[in-house]
Amino acid sequence: MHTLKMKAGVNLASLQEYEMETNVVTNGYRGSTLPNVHAYVNVNGMWDLPAAIEQREFDIQEDISDRLDHSEDSSILSTENALKDNPFHVTFITDVQMHELHTDIGANGSGLIGEFESLPFGEHQPCYVGKRQENISKNRYKTIFPYDHSRVILKASVDNSDYINANYIKDSDEKIAYIATQGPKNSTINDFWQMVWQENVTQIVMLTNLMEDDKIKCSQYWPESTDEEYYGDINISKCEERHFAFYVIRKFTMSNSEGSRVVTQYHYTKWPDHGTPDPFSLVVFHSHVLRTKTAEIEAPKIVHCSAGIGRTGTYIAFDSLCKEGKSKGTINVASYVKVMRSCRMNMVQTYEQYKTIYLALNEEFKAPVRTKSISAFRESMQHFFREDSPDHIIFQKEFKSLSDIKPVCTKDDFRDGTLHGVNTEEEEMLQLDRYNLYLTPTVSHRGNYIRAIYVSSFLEENAFIVTQYPSENGAVDFLRMIIDNDSDTVICMDTLAEIESSTAWLPEPSLYKPVGPYSLQHEGGSEIDVKVTSVKIQAGTVKLSQDAIQANVFVTENINLALF
Repeated sequence: MHTLKMKAGVNLASLQEYEMETNVVTNGYRGSTLPNVHAYVNVNGMWDLPAAIEQREFDIQEDISDRLDHSEDSSILSTENALKDNPFHVTFITDVQMHELHTDIGANGSGLIGEFESLPFGEHQPCYVGKRQENISKNRYKTIFPYDHSRVILKASVDNSDYINANYIKDSDEKIAYIATQGPKNSTINDFWQMVWQENVTQIVMLTNLMEDDKIKCSQYWPESTDEEYYGDINISKCEERHFAFYVIRKFTMSNSEGSRVVTQYHYTKWPDHGTPDPFSLVVFHSHVLRTKTAEIEAPKIVHCSAGIGRTGTYIAFDSLCKEGKSKGTINVASYVKVMRSCRMNMVQTYEQYKTIYLALNEEFKAPVRTKSISAFRESMQHFFREDSPDHIIFQKEFKSLSDIKPVCTKDDFRDGTLHGVNTEEEEMLQLDRYNLYLTPTVSHRGNYIRAIYVSSFLEENAFIVTQYPSENGAVDFLRMIIDNDSDTVICMDTLAEIESSTAWLPEPSLYKPVGPYSLQHEGGSEIDVKVTSVKIQAGTVKLSQDAIQANVFVTENINLALF
């Protein structure tokens, strides 16, 4: 017989409320044959489960693997006293079709909160090994321990200890696909690399920075330069480091007396400590991890943040549910988070992280990231410019898919614009407050707001500033923006003859033009494919820098951008 895991609130004599997992036999059905409806029950002497039990899968507490050591005391607390005098409550969680994700997120906000809050939280399995006196110093946080039944057991260690704060995590197919762990401490770096070696790991996903809010979140466990460093008996050398807008990729060669192999670290650098990442940025990062996986090696990915539960759980859930959605066409976020929490406590810590899983999945399935080699891209563009090319339809569908993941925004998302006189009812183009660019107070009697936002490139965060062409009144703020951001290139996508305020800041040839406290000088230009004007900006008669600010203004002429 398999068992249905239920969560029971326990009223003790002290009136303190505890939560524990209790096993309830479900009329002889095996967990693997039951669909995934979850019931959370405060028991009042009897169970009242609907017929839907016969259609969902329940058992998420099966043994992690034969490879795990079960020698530790894993006795389960008696639940006899837990089943007395408690109110009865049942919440059911159903599968979501991939094409319904966007609707489900938009229309079910309060439902998602209830779904998240219904999940078991806290310490529900024995953690005896992590609480031993000799292991306390190896834990980064005082209340986060690995469950004994799923912990990673080191086979060899310098101090003869087999302990590391890490757990095996199953994917949605019940296979061990991940190791969730804390960010290494100085005293556990050797243990970390020992785990990487013994588990045949080739991919490490790092989701925290070393320092955040002036607090150490993780020790640097890799060599800074290409010099070799020994961690215990394992030699690590860095052979490559590439920087992207939101993450860094590092490749290491690790070796010891048994051999060597290449390990890739994927370091996501823009996950706020007390917030959530942009879902699309997470999708792009995840895409890079997937497409650079070593196909011939089947080994778990190591995923860590600082504590190894919040961001780590969010990423693992997204990765596993991506695979599940592609194979089955449906996902069950709550079900899988419960699976993770049966392996390691409190995986996915906050509702905001929980919602991010949904948002990232929606991005992934509605507008997936697909990369092309340069040669493949060139070939597709050659086909595209043919009149009979079917690629026109493909690109139209691709562009439309972006509309399908457009976030639903409210007036609160444009609050700053509203405060500065932007009519959110009539404006066709509105900028979200979270992407706003703000000016420094270098000019008296001018505010810090400007109609401009930052946009990242693939390789550089905030690589571009997107804005409207300045009006005569806004020319001073436009120049402030150029100076604040050390911008040396301005690209105008409209013909200047079509812009009434084109002379608001751009001087005529060989002339100076005063704009507020600034003085602009026309330095020269050229006109071949585009018109290029070189402008020097000065603050009155005093240069802003040793060579003043140089702004090269590119003006496009007679280019038809309406490709579709």
